[in-house]
Amino acid sequence: MVRLVIFDFWNTLAKNADGRSIEALRRKLCLPKGRLSRTRYWDFMARTSMVHPSGDPKRFFPRFLRTMGLAPSGERLETLCRFYDHIDRRTTYIAGMPAIVRQLKRRGYRLAIISETENSCRSFLDRNPRFASLFDVILLSFEQGMNKRGDGLYRRMASIARRRWGIGPQEIVMIGDSPRHDIAPARKVFGGAIRFRNTRALRQALRRKGIL
Repeated sequence: MVRLVIFDFWNTLAKNADGRSIEALRRKLCLPKGRLSRTRYWDFMARTSMVHPSGDPKRFFPRFLRTMGLAPSGERLETLCRFYDHIDRRTTYIAGMPAIVRQLKRRGYRLAIISETENSCRSFLDRNPRFASLFDVILLSFEQGMNKRGDGLYRRMASIARRRWGIGPQEIVMIGDSPRHDIAPARKVFGGAIRFRNTRALRQALRRKGIL
């Protein structure tokens, strides 16, 4: 029986930077096509700001530019800062997800977030305290000092669940969009996982498992 439902944050509960935003950044930095992608940008952040205690990507922008083969000039750094501030302001819920979270809460499930993220996730949750209060535990990579490139965050959550509520790994299900960084480690550590594609498919999956 499932007692704890864990959500990834980005592209499961909320979203900000899409492929068009990254493409606009590529053009402003005058990079050739194919040089900068959404995956490459976030992979860099996963190794830097997403595991740094500050959670501040801006301190790593000079290194990011050098990995792109560009000198970290003031103009380029300003471009990156404007880009980051823009996508931070654009963070929004994925349609239908707050309703699903509230429904699970009413049914008595413990709820948690495990996210590989920089500080924009915490900023969003701080701006939306009623939504954040629905979750019993929130583990963010930059606050925990580890990303999702291993299963450490998942094992930490399993330890918390057992210590606080007597919930074992087989009573935990993870919902996330990434087969590699959400689904695979969750299936290794927990009882199961659901890949998020859209809210309709998620509701169907939760019903099949008897959770909704």
